[in-house]
Amino acid sequence: MTFIQAFNKISERINGNAKVTTDKDFFAIQVELTNKDCSGIFYIKYEYGNLSIEPYDYRDNSVAISLSYLTFNKLIDGRIDVASGIASGNIDAVGDLTAAEAICSIVPKEEKPVAKKAVPAKTENAKAETEKPKAKKPANKSAKTDSKKAPTKKK
Repeated sequence: MTFIQAFNKISERINGNAKVTTDKDFFAIQVELTNKDCSGIFYIKYEYGNLSIEPYDYRDNSVAISLSYLTFNKLIDGRIDVASGIASGNIDAVGDLTAAEAICSIVPKEEKPVAKKAVPAKTENAKAETEKPKAKKPANKSAKTDSKKAPTKKK
């Protein structure tokens, strides 16, 4: 995968699900992907409710982080946080680490959809078995039979 392909995937995920849940009014994070095949730099900027992501070097940043594409995806998925990434050596960060933590607030964790129970479709045979047979109505009044029982003899 090239850097542009990686950037486009990241941009699509962030722009499609952008909900920033941080108390900060502004942050600018320069992200350097360190993979051999998709190395490059882009920035994520949040300013008063507007989020932008561009494939440029952003010198006036709050924090600059270096990490692999896989680690970045884990970061925005919420599977790791910046502090544990730095502690494990998967993330290098220079600058305001609270701004780096804001990256975790950009894309909310995806909720698993509630599985609905499958209801089998009714077939004609199943439908016929569940329906009650309809009583046939007599054509005219004279065709009706007397439904009264004949009196029984008492012994």
